[in-house]
Amino acid sequence: MNKTVGSNHSDDIAGFTFSPKILDTLLEGCQVISPDGRYLYINDIAARQGRKPKSDLIGKKMVEAYPGIDQTRMYTVLQKTMEDGKHRTMENEFVYGDGSTGWFELRFDRVPVGVFILSLEITQRKLAETKISHLNAVLRGIRNVNQLITREHDPKRLISQACDLLVEARGFESVIIGLIDLPENRVDSFANAGVKLHALETLLKAGSLPDCAEVAVRTRKFVLRNNQSDACRGCSVATGLGEKIDDLALPLIHDDHLFGFMITSLPQGMGKDSDEQNLLQEVASDIAFALNSIQISTAHNATQIALSNTEAQLQQAQKLEAIGRLAGGIAHDYNNILAAQIGYCDLLQDHLESDSYVSKELVKIKACADRAARLTRQLLAFSRKQAMQVEVLDLNAIVTNFKRMLIRLIGEDLEFNTVLASDLGHVQADPGQIEQVLMNLVVNARDAMPDGGTLTIETANVYLDEDYAKMHVGVVAGPHIQLTVSDTGIGMDKTIQSQLFEPFFTTKEPGKGTGLGLATVYGIVKQSSGNIWVYSEPGQGSTFKIYLPKVDEPLTQHLASKKATALGDGELILIVEDDPALLEMFVKMVVKLGYQVKTAPNGKAALELVAAQNLRPAMLLTDVIMPGMNGKQLAEKLGKIQPGLHVLFTSGYTDDAIFHLGVLDSQSMFIQKPFSVDDLAAKIRQVLTTR
Repeated sequence: MNKTVGSNHSDDIAGFTFSPKILDTLLEGCQVISPDGRYLYINDIAARQGRKPKSDLIGKKMVEAYPGIDQTRMYTVLQKTMEDGKHRTMENEFVYGDGSTGWFELRFDRVPVGVFILSLEITQRKLAETKISHLNAVLRGIRNVNQLITREHDPKRLISQACDLLVEARGFESVIIGLIDLPENRVDSFANAGVKLHALETLLKAGSLPDCAEVAVRTRKFVLRNNQSDACRGCSVATGLGEKIDDLALPLIHDDHLFGFMITSLPQGMGKDSDEQNLLQEVASDIAFALNSIQISTAHNATQIALSNTEAQLQQAQKLEAIGRLAGGIAHDYNNILAAQIGYCDLLQDHLESDSYVSKELVKIKACADRAARLTRQLLAFSRKQAMQVEVLDLNAIVTNFKRMLIRLIGEDLEFNTVLASDLGHVQADPGQIEQVLMNLVVNARDAMPDGGTLTIETANVYLDEDYAKMHVGVVAGPHIQLTVSDTGIGMDKTIQSQLFEPFFTTKEPGKGTGLGLATVYGIVKQSSGNIWVYSEPGQGSTFKIYLPKVDEPLTQHLASKKATALGDGELILIVEDDPALLEMFVKMVVKLGYQVKTAPNGKAALELVAAQNLRPAMLLTDVIMPGMNGKQLAEKLGKIQPGLHVLFTSGYTDDAIFHLGVLDSQSMFIQKPFSVDDLAAKIRQVLTTR
């Protein structure tokens, strides 16, 4: 009685013969291999599994039908079974001639004529196992990335660690994540992990996107590359890896905002799987969400910092404004006192011998008063109450003309450089005060470099945009001229910088400075509608940047003027001053100069006097700030009565409300208290001879 080959026990099989008819009906592949490796029998299933007709196999050696099979593990197991007769099973991946593969479960049993092999195709099962294993790895990577998202707040570290985690989870051969700049779509930064693709790295470092990423970014859809024909530059499909790799490129998008791209290299065939695609789109979405959150957080932090800086600037500006009002008021009152002192010193000198003891002491008194007057002028400059004779200026010309004096000021131990813009625009300011700004900043820089260094003055055309204006209190957006004074000195910390422009603040030793130099600079710049900012770190030097509004007007032209005549010729001058001591002193000075005088203590009294006596004075000398009617209003009323009346204004400072934010118009003549008899004589003659 014959028994069918296929029993589970090799010991039983040894004495049995096989029945081809029965074997042909089995659902498994069956084949019998002779001791010399020839096919003695193969059923239809096995032939289909081997992808060759039975006629091409029967009688042939295995190595002839499938070259290289003798190098496989399956062939080794066959030989061992042939030798010892032991039953063996194995799972084997078979590589076909076209490069495709199939998985089989093989059972080897020795029979009298050789070895009987039973083969069951398990390709689908192995693919399912591989897919499940791969998806588990991907899920593990996604879980790790999600944990990363909760703790990482730097975009570059985020994408770098995300690449590492996804590759470490063994779901991908390589991962590349790139961040791009919009709208140019150039790579700003990227990170990669896994198999190194040098050509792709070179492409990304140059700021360019590989073709697959470019398409993904443009279409905002994933792009699959899985064969040489559609491979893109540098990607794994275009390299030797491409034989077993799928490349999948995905855009990183959140709320329709594009952040970059991700390229993953997967085992071949995985890129087409819908579950794989969904998981990758999920991880891309998670990374984009994290990048969006970081961007929002960064913007919020930047806004908070900007708000804090703006609040600090506003508080500083308000503090300086309050100090300025106080300083201006004190300086105004003090100037009235000094005006009387200096005036009376001049008047008394005329009644004394120049070499007398009293005359010499008066000279000392006046010198002290002059020093006090200089201090009050600096206070007035800080408080923006100083009179300004505004002109349209070229800052390059100011720097060039003033350079020789500045070089003498700083000495030979410092290197002095100028970098002046060739096409510099014009500004509107008082040239004398701009020179004072330069001098004070240069002195400050010199003192900050006791061991030598470099001082640089620069000019430039700049445009301050709305964003800059929002970040800097008091700045109006638009074209400006930048004047920069920088040094390589000792620098300043934030505490010193916060007090830098306050009157009488100084870091110098007692007696080495008044503390008014930078306060004066601040006031002049502000009164010129400009802004000043300081940038400094301890040991890193300091840079002062001044921004003055650019004006599209021609430079002011200066005409030669005749020398003023010191004495008058009996012309009538109406003097209006609310301070009795000053009024008395003004009268004595004007009478001494050869003029007739009429006086009034205020504007109303002056109008009544003119009306009552039908006066037609040659000139009105009036204080600007008086109770009731101010000097400007008085001049306007008298001008209606007497058109063409010459007017000379005087004050301890020029009030913003009266003179257009402290700037005298072209029709106004002004002399600032305190002044000497000679100063007054020259100014009166200038006013009377001006038409």
